[in-house]
Amino acid sequence: MLICKASRQFEAGVKPSSERAEAWKEYCEELVKAGVLLAAEGLYPSSEGIRLSYPVSGGKPRVTVGPFDEVQGLVAGFMMIEVETKEEAYVWAMRLPDPHGYGEGGSRASASMRPGGMDSRCGNEASGSGSAGSGGYDP
Repeated sequence: MLICKASRQFEAGVKPSSERAEAWKEYCEELVKAGVLLAAEGLYPSSEGIRLSYPVSGGKPRVTVGPFDEVQGLVAGFMMIEVETKEEAYVWAMRLPDPHGYGEGGSRASASMRPGGMDSRCGNEASGSGSAGSGGYDP
């Protein structure tokens, strides 16, 4: 999973420049052409979201309505890729375009190697195909 972290500009609703948007479009097209892209989504700023916390184990969640003051740790989007090795994942991660262009935010790559495909926590058989290719799962 390649995670694009939020920035103050993203949280303020500032759209990327046309050059930056084009770079992301080209990068995604390369992932598709290589057959490694499983899913990719941009998210909304925290002003459009809620945060759930569970102050008591087994209790009802506490709902906090955005926006949230702390930008660090917020996610602006993600891509899930399926590759054969961690090294291949690193190569794709290093090719990520600058997510915001303001010298802040960033991307994080999280590699998880699972033999046989989707794991059972998503309700899928470890068949190697799973339903992640359709952008979701069927619990």
